Amino acid sequence: MSEIALHITVDSDLHHGTPVSVGTCVPAAIAVASISIAFPLVFLNGSAVALASTNQSSILAQLRRSFPKQVSQLETECYGNSKSPMQQNRRSYLQLQLYQNAGESKRVSFSCWDAPPTKGKERSGSWLGNLPLSNRDRTFAKPWTCAKGDRACSELLPQLRSRFPQQLQQAKFQCGIKNGILFAIQTNSNVDIRCGFFAVTLWDSDGDGKADNEGQASVDISIATFKL
Repeated sequence: MSEIALHITVDSDLHHGTPVSVGTCVPAAIAVASISIAFPLVFLNGSAVALASTNQSSILAQLRRSFPKQVSQLETECYGNSKSPMQQNRRSYLQLQLYQNAGESKRVSFSCWDAPPTKGKERSGSWLGNLPLSNRDRTFAKPWTCAKGDRACSELLPQLRSRFPQQLQQAKFQCGIKNGILFAIQTNSNVDIRCGFFAVTLWDSDGDGKADNEGQASVDISIATFKL
């Protein structure tokens, strides 16, 4: 078995894949926030700016038109996967934040809380991911490149680009939702494309709508599998 990039152990029993402390292989700068409130502490980078926007329903409606499958996936992570509204976890509270990093197009961050903000009451939640505001955003899916000197990756990646261009583009977009990076694990002729990212838990200790604390763990999940 040959492994492309750093492997992060996976435990399927945990929420977003697998929190571990073995090592990380994901970008450190991740911009996340809840609608119309400040950025959670860990995610704030110097170039990220929370933007005033129309109401959350309007943004969500726009994203559902542009990215129906991806929005449905994020809503399922928050509410559960039951098709019956009565059986879904409507106690969960989905929040969106429109933001923009320097040199990039507008993005929308998704977070899920166990309750809406109520002054004086503690609540907790998790960051789910982000999507581009426009389906014409060409910078959202980051290019997959090999580390210098990584022969295994340099041999494998051109094959994947040649044989599975559309599937690879979809994998890059899917991983971009989590602000992650792609890597591959190859066993004989089977290739497992995985996404490494940070799963983040948020805490609002006083119900003011701002994340006062957070915890993060390195995670990886399978995005696609190919047979060469």
